[in-house]
Amino acid sequence: MDIARGIGIFFVVYAHTYCPISNLIYLFHMPLFFIISGYFYHQQDSIRETIIKKFKSLIIPYAFFMITLNIIVILLCKFVNKPFWLFPSMLIRPYGVAGTLWFFISLFTVSVMFKIIDSKISNIFFKIISVLIIFSIGQILYRLNIRIPLFIDSSFTALIFYASGYILCKYPIIKYPIYIGCFIMIIWYFIYNYTPKVDLIINSYSDPLCLFVSLGLSFIIICLSEYLEKFKISNILLSYMGKYSMIIFSMHLLVFEFLYFIFPRNNYFSAIIVSILCITTILLLNNLLKIDLVINRLQKYSCPAKHR
Repeated sequence: MDIARGIGIFFVVYAHTYCPISNLIYLFHMPLFFIISGYFYHQQDSIRETIIKKFKSLIIPYAFFMITLNIIVILLCKFVNKPFWLFPSMLIRPYGVAGTLWFFISLFTVSVMFKIIDSKISNIFFKIISVLIIFSIGQILYRLNIRIPLFIDSSFTALIFYASGYILCKYPIIKYPIYIGCFIMIIWYFIYNYTPKVDLIINSYSDPLCLFVSLGLSFIIICLSEYLEKFKISNILLSYMGKYSMIIFSMHLLVFEFLYFIFPRNNYFSAIIVSILCITTILLLNNLLKIDLVINRLQKYSCPAKHR
């Protein structure tokens, strides 16, 4: 799945530039990461074990990047004599260069929610019904313009993608009816010249039937990643990007600010160049500063195992 993550993280970065197809990319780029996470769901873990594991793998990196990114921004603002404001709410609703960190909080919530559903409900049909009910609650909250702290509303909507990854792993045949639904909805949107508005950070999912498109395109990327494993160059490059996708995901908005001193923000061609340079810069920084090792060390000592 590292190749799928590599493809996904490129689209995440590219969609945050002056990208002419950002509305299309938003249909699947974040659903893809929820689906991949659900694909590797550990059914044997207890609720407590899931909370501990997800705290270490998601909340610890969230705290690390939240602190690090804002310290860098504060120092830069002081250097250029530019004002900077800190608000307590930023700890649970990140903004600015740390804005992408919402995903860590939401994925933690989604993982725990699905573990509770899976632990309490044994029948797969009723599990799916439960997920659909929670998704419907998320849609109601969106239409009533109700936001819940810690991105709970977004997590209600995103849960269905996590569950879909789990179902795809257990029942791979599900991808075929999804492909059919995806094709029908794309034709429908093309005929009516309509693109649904999807932005999970604000729980924006304007058309529930767009689920087929989000799932279908995500499944296609996963299948494409399996095919690309056969090619050495694409395998190495995309797997490497996928391996460090969390760091790229967390740092790319900050790196953009430096690249935009050189490249224009509102240019379609430079958007591709900026995306490639951004990813390359972050991978080089990680190789130099060993950011992944620092995070691994923090995770190792954050929740030490109890000794009997």
